[in-house]
Amino acid sequence: MAYFKTNDFISKVRKDDLARSNRFEVIINSPANFLTDREVSLQVEEAQIPGLQIKYASTQIGSWVEHRAHGIEYFGDTAAFTFFCDSNWDVRTYFEDWMTKIANPLSKEVTFPDEYTGTVEIFALDREDNRVTRWKLYDAFPRLMNILPMGQSAEGIVRVNVTFAFRRWVSRGVDAGEAEKLFGIFSLRKGSVKNAINSKILGSISDALD
Repeated sequence: MAYFKTNDFISKVRKDDLARSNRFEVIINSPANFLTDREVSLQVEEAQIPGLQIKYASTQIGSWVEHRAHGIEYFGDTAAFTFFCDSNWDVRTYFEDWMTKIANPLSKEVTFPDEYTGTVEIFALDREDNRVTRWKLYDAFPRLMNILPMGQSAEGIVRVNVTFAFRRWVSRGVDAGEAEKLFGIFSLRKGSVKNAINSKILGSISDALD
């Protein structure tokens, strides 16, 4: 006899719904607080949520080989984002400005990290546009802006692909401080509680984590 029944799954989905890959928003906070931070964040088409990996070693115990964990690391130190490009090419210019503030392309002189790193926040949304949870990348900066091909026969929207490097990230479950835990407690999918307090706690969350 199966442990789970189809009705169990149907009931679970009806109660809590499923996370949707297209329900998200990204907020980029550049070090110079560019006036276009909001406009660029608005034009994110694709984003990557960072991962984790357990470091382990194979250990011989008698005639058996076992895998023993000996640490944890962030799975990669970069995250790729795709942006729609506006007709004025402001999105492309935004990242050109940011990257040339990191290092001068002529003199090759590099500025201090405090002057070029910012944060990137990825929020998961439910189908009512409520923020459910988030991931925040610290000390983030654009490391790579891909070559952008153009062609007379290729009709379509221009997209800017940017890879961000970062030092660490936090979420409700990773390195969760009190503010992140509160965010998780009050992340109710429905109801007036979240709607009433969401706007008030988001500012304090960012301040507490920084």
